[in-house]
Amino acid sequence: MLHLLECHLCSDAMRQRHPAEKAFFSGGLLLACLLLPPPGPALVLLTVMVATRVWAGIPARVFARTLLIPLGFILLGTVPLLVSVTFEPQGISLAWVPGQIPAAGHLLQRALAAAACLCFLTMTTPVMDWLPLLRRLHLPAAVVDIMLVLYRMLFVLAERFSSIRYAQESRLGYSSIRNTFRSSGLTGANLLVFSLKRAQAMEQGMLARGYDGDIRTLPPERRASSRVLLTTALAGCVISLVTLGVRRLLA
Repeated sequence: MLHLLECHLCSDAMRQRHPAEKAFFSGGLLLACLLLPPPGPALVLLTVMVATRVWAGIPARVFARTLLIPLGFILLGTVPLLVSVTFEPQGISLAWVPGQIPAAGHLLQRALAAAACLCFLTMTTPVMDWLPLLRRLHLPAAVVDIMLVLYRMLFVLAERFSSIRYAQESRLGYSSIRNTFRSSGLTGANLLVFSLKRAQAMEQGMLARGYDGDIRTLPPERRASSRVLLTTALAGCVISLVTLGVRRLLA
């Protein structure tokens, strides 16, 4: 999944756009999603999906697969709203609460729309484009460097995990429940040792290249388009007006 996202980051139609444009678009819609009542979050989700397909040129199935990752956590937080837990002398009693269905639906809608805004930003803005923007926002250099190193380590560990998994499957390491637990434990131990050695090697390599506490990069010269920023603000206003109009009609 990480490699799929990285491929789209380097090839989508918004690759050469200024990161401030995409941050303003995602941040503005995220703010509207958090502040507007229903059906505001649904309109935000629809807007993000259209922008992802039309503006960024990312296939809908790729965006849907990316959105499935936070959807699992959202469902885990929504389902408990529909269940009432009662502690009685006879034991624990679970009961279905149908009156909480509207509240759970609103929560699911709002959380999914917010996750879609963040997924849009993640799928259209490479990490290297974030560095100069974060520095301009006066984020500490140590925090920016840690983000960059962790992002790099994610791909290194993902590649290592794939190699270990392929080798274990070739040796029937997951043929039974016992073998699955054993293989999973060996994988975790191997990744822990590998990550520590890789981090030490990376630190030595950076020191050998004169690292003084700040990873310096040369960002490309880009200018934020005022037309894009104005269109984003206009989209937020339209979503707000439509939401308030629908609320008034249903009142």
